[in-house]
Amino acid sequence: MANRLTVHGVLNFATTVLLMAVGFYVFLDLARSWRPASPPPAVLALPERPLPLAGAPIDGSADASVAMVVFSDFECPFCARFANDTWPDLKTQYVDTGLVRVSFRHAPNPESHPVAVKLARAANCAGDRGRFWDAHDRFFHVGTGRAVVDALPEALGIDRAQYDACMSHIVDPRLDEDRRIAAQFHVAATPTFFIGRIVDDAVVVSQIIPGAAPLDSFRRALDRLVDGGHPG
Repeated sequence: MANRLTVHGVLNFATTVLLMAVGFYVFLDLARSWRPASPPPAVLALPERPLPLAGAPIDGSADASVAMVVFSDFECPFCARFANDTWPDLKTQYVDTGLVRVSFRHAPNPESHPVAVKLARAANCAGDRGRFWDAHDRFFHVGTGRAVVDALPEALGIDRAQYDACMSHIVDPRLDEDRRIAAQFHVAATPTFFIGRIVDDAVVVSQIIPGAAPLDSFRRALDRLVDGGHPG
């Protein structure tokens, strides 16, 4: 009887250990496969100096008193999420109505996004023909491969020779300036949004929104300024 109980106990113990081991490996597999929906937002202090608007593509009325500067990367999936899910409503409600001016600054990350710099240069070259925002929308809506860059003149109806000549330049001073400003304002991830009032063609930043935040986050930030309120 004692021997049977001992064998039974050993079997129970072995079964328990086996189940614990299986559970542990299932947990490890789930932990390895889990990924956050978006990167944790960076915490940035409000800059002491105004953020310049000059030299960057602008959408919106020159009479607007509020601006939002976006630092973005055409190959960044979170930038695409903002451009496709949030930007159309913001443009309709705030930009097209003359309430807010939006400025775009390039912050490409070539280590993770190999075509990002070329896309930024292509958008700037399209901008020389007055079509920056059309290129912006096309890259985020259609795709960001090299074939999309090469086909941009035909897609937008701009001169191929002028586009190719612009793209042949090794250095793009506008892109270098955007990178310098991004570093100066401690932009470490895209997209990052700086919001504030316009003073002397620059933004006195009162709020920073990191990442592809929900539409309501932008509405609250802009409404406080558009309605004459004070940022909390």
